This record gives sequence, structure tokens and C-alpha cells, in this order.
Amino acid sequence: YSLFNTGIDTYQTGITNADIDRRTAHALESIADDLALSGLDVVYPAPTFPTATSKISLQKNTGYVGTTVQWGPPTLIFFRYAPDDPNDGKDNNGNGLVDEGEVVRIINAGTADERETVVTRFVREYLEGEIPNGKDDNGNGLVDEPGLCFDTIGTVWTVRLTLEKRDTKGRLVTQTVQTAVKL
Repeated sequence: YSLFNTGIDTYQTGITNADIDRRTAHALESIADDLALSGLDVVYPAPTFPTATSKISLQKNTGYVGTTVQWGPPTLIFFRYAPDDPNDGKDNNGNGLVDEGEVVRIINAGTADERETVVTRFVREYLEGEIPNGKDDNGNGLVDEPGLCFDTIGTVWTVRLTLEKRDTKGRLVTQTVQTAVKL
């Protein structure tokens, strides 16, 4: 019986790990695709390393008129606290996580065709290993960076994302990913 329970626990943790892996990979790929279709002059703000931001506005290349790039309406990508777990230091939604958020994308921001989608949920308030203390706790060169963060060095943007979720036994499963995109 003990061996059976251990097997079930391992299986359930594996399912949670796979879910978090899938979510982080999908979200990071989606954000990187948006950035790759954009240009240096149409992504704001452009935080220079070692500072980072959790919100950007970008415009995608929609084609050319002659040799001039035509930029589409703004797209916003940002961290937002989960509607059922506001930023108050408590686990308001009872899922074992405090002040978690989500990555939100607003396409055609500020237009009549504006559309909002949630790219992923279970976003940590701060990147894995970070605590809000004015220091670089996780050793990546950034200070107190949020669970979704963007920074730049020259023409290269780095996107970092940490998701966390509890498995059925209450164990915390955390996944951090990052990618670099040259605009």
C-alpha cells in the first residue's frame, strides 16, 4: 500500500510539473513571437539592464509600403494580479499561493477592436529566488524583478517568467524560463 501511494504521489507531482512546463513554454513562446514581429522603435518602455519591467507595449509589423514598415495598433503584455487573489499578502483564493498573477495580452489596445486574453496563470509575484528587498537575490543581475519581466541589452530583449502551482499533496512546483529575442 505504501509503495502504491508513493507511486500515485509521484504521478500526481509529475502531472503538475508537466502542466507548469507546458504553461511556461507556451507563454514564453507566445510573448517572444510578439516581440520578434516588432521593432526597436515601437516597444515601450525599453528598460536597460539591470532594470526590468513587467509591462510592455509593442506594435507588430503588418507589412510594407515600398520600403517603409507599417506598424499595427499597440499590443500590451503585462503582469496582473489574479482577480481572485489581489496584492494583499494573503492567499485569497485558497490555492496555497499568495498574490499570484497572470500574464495578460491586450491586442489592438486603445481601439474599438481591443481584445484581452490571459496568456497564462499561476505567475509568481517575483521571479524565482527573488524577494522584495532591493537586492539581486537570484544572481541574474536584476533587482527585485517581477515574475514576468522584460529587460534589454542593446537590440536584444530578454523575457523571464516564473510560474508556480501546488500539486495535489500541497507541494510547490516552480518553473522559471527565459529567452532572448533580437528585434
